[in-house]
Amino acid sequence: MNLRLRPILIALLFVLLAAGLSAQSFTASIRGTVGDPSGGAIAAAKVTATDAGRGTTHSTVSDEAGRYVVSALQPSTYIITVEAPGFKKFISGRITLVVQQQATVDAQLQVGDIATSVEVEGAAALVNTTQSNLGQVIENKYIISLPNIARNAMSLTYLTPGVVGSGGRNPGADASTNFVANGSRNSTSDVLLDGVTVVTVEQNSGITDLKFSPSIDAVQEFKMQTNFFSAEYGQTGGAVVNMVTKSGTNDFHGTGYYFLRHADLNANSWFSNRNRSPRPYFRRDQLGGVLGGPVIKNKTFFFGTYEYTRSKSPFSQTYSFPTLLQRDGDFSKTFNGSGQLMTIYNPFDTFTNAGGNIERRPFAGNLVPKGMMDPVALKALAYFPTPNQPGSPFTETNNWFKEGVNQSSSHQLNAKGDHNFTSNDRLSGRYSYQKNQGTPVNLFGEQLAPAYTYNDGPNSGSSHAMVADYTRLQSATSIFTFRYGFTYSTYARNPMQSFDLTQLGFPKYMLDQATFKVFPTIAPEGYTDIGTEGWLIMDRQEGVHHVSGSYTKILGGHNIKAGGETRFNFLDYAQPDILPGNILSAGASPARTASPAPATKATARQAC
Repeated sequence: MNLRLRPILIALLFVLLAAGLSAQSFTASIRGTVGDPSGGAIAAAKVTATDAGRGTTHSTVSDEAGRYVVSALQPSTYIITVEAPGFKKFISGRITLVVQQQATVDAQLQVGDIATSVEVEGAAALVNTTQSNLGQVIENKYIISLPNIARNAMSLTYLTPGVVGSGGRNPGADASTNFVANGSRNSTSDVLLDGVTVVTVEQNSGITDLKFSPSIDAVQEFKMQTNFFSAEYGQTGGAVVNMVTKSGTNDFHGTGYYFLRHADLNANSWFSNRNRSPRPYFRRDQLGGVLGGPVIKNKTFFFGTYEYTRSKSPFSQTYSFPTLLQRDGDFSKTFNGSGQLMTIYNPFDTFTNAGGNIERRPFAGNLVPKGMMDPVALKALAYFPTPNQPGSPFTETNNWFKEGVNQSSSHQLNAKGDHNFTSNDRLSGRYSYQKNQGTPVNLFGEQLAPAYTYNDGPNSGSSHAMVADYTRLQSATSIFTFRYGFTYSTYARNPMQSFDLTQLGFPKYMLDQATFKVFPTIAPEGYTDIGTEGWLIMDRQEGVHHVSGSYTKILGGHNIKAGGETRFNFLDYAQPDILPGNILSAGASPARTASPAPATKATARQAC
């Protein structure tokens, strides 16, 4: 049997056998009782929930105790009507259902002609009396209206009580699962989009990695559930973010937008002011549009979004490089943090002291003769930038500062369709696509570009996220659902420039055997290393198939829900460690108390 088909077949088997696990769902439900003015139950009353925006209907009947349940409702605004012979028709006010809400609406019918209706203008607060889970729904009006500089819905997860950011997270972490929910471990939460996961599991760990996050203009709402999960949520070690995208209605709605962030509206940073550097250039343009409406009124609907983002953001670094005197072998002004001269010793000039131990004699005047310097080291030294600022007192570390502009762009597309074959059969589908590109700045400039230290690009990536959801109302008390989701993500990162190792004086066989033709890592201890770091090159493709199904049976005042789900994660990942090699030197920087080891013939050199 094909291994990739096995998870799908297992999921289908679970649906058919109605196993004891529930399938994950974002839908809502309405329940209540139907009674007469005396408080008696009315059996066999027809209860209909009508989607106010789409005109679609969902019907059931009350049982002998007057109880009813209408489930598998998409989050939206509904009107409840109740009809029974000998009673006036009951019409509720507009009732807004959010993700996973189980609302209670009781109907009291008045005696009279069924052609006469009693409309309830105001609706009481819909108190949830059927679920004990802990969480919070972030509605669309908050998603659109609240300040959100990144315009990412995941940033609003922190509005939930008990949710805080993890220590040391980077500025972009607010758009991922790197948060702590009521004490759970960070980066272990699950994110469901229209009922299927959009996270994968980081290799060799339990960390969840968010692969797609829709534009806030595509998000209707989401629920941040932090505790007391039902059995259907078994794939998380933290919280569950249950997010729903918008759908079309019977009316056409469209929006166009453009957001601009620009350096002219910002203040200069403290570090740039200190170094008398001008305000770095920054600009972020984001534009897009939203359109939704009917294909066939009361039956088929569409909704789509497009968003383009282009960003030019400032980037700066402060490094420690050899001073002009040190580059020439002159360590006569190399001091430690206390202002004491650091003595440089000659590894080839030794003597035996009175205790019988071998010691080295210092270089005269703390000067290293150029004749003792390794030719490869001298050529490599030319790729170290020269200091451009005074640096720290005594040690002269942090003596180089540079800033530039990183560039990035992204495109995102969301397309969703909903079709009602009948009032008992509903099919919904969505396809989302995002493409990202990044071009980091090379702060070393064109001449020293191959040796740039903070080399993390150029890079590119893409994400595909899709879902198909089928709901079948078999009878007034039986509901089937089946859902399939697929998320696929790619990411690639390469060095900025290639490099020929023989230019540093290395033999040609090393160039021939090098897997990647890039500048080697040169790391004199205590100084900022140069060259291409390990793990830089990355080629990653990963994704997850998510299949789930469930069967719900209403028996009087009880709901029995059975189902199952399966997820099949896959990963194709290449990220080599050491690329062409490492060149290491022993010793310490002037900021430490040990003697530094200059680039001499005695310097250790290792090529891997």
